[in-house]
Amino acid sequence: MSRLRDYRKSLGLTQREVGYMLGVRQSTVAMWETGANKVNVDALKKLASLYSCKVDDLLEADYGSM
Repeated sequence: MSRLRDYRKSLGLTQREVGYMLGVRQSTVAMWETGANKVNVDALKKLASLYSCKVDDLLEADYGSM
């Protein structure tokens, strides 16, 4: 989900910082961004709030590839 990376970088945040804010490890954030692990619904809501966007905005790139 490169969309997650794009939003994070646009705010100047590191994976570690995002992980800290969400209560997960940096490696978890990295796996979400690469698509190695799926983001659960609760984490998606928290990410959307952190990135000031809608959950749909975070998933948009995934839907476009179907």
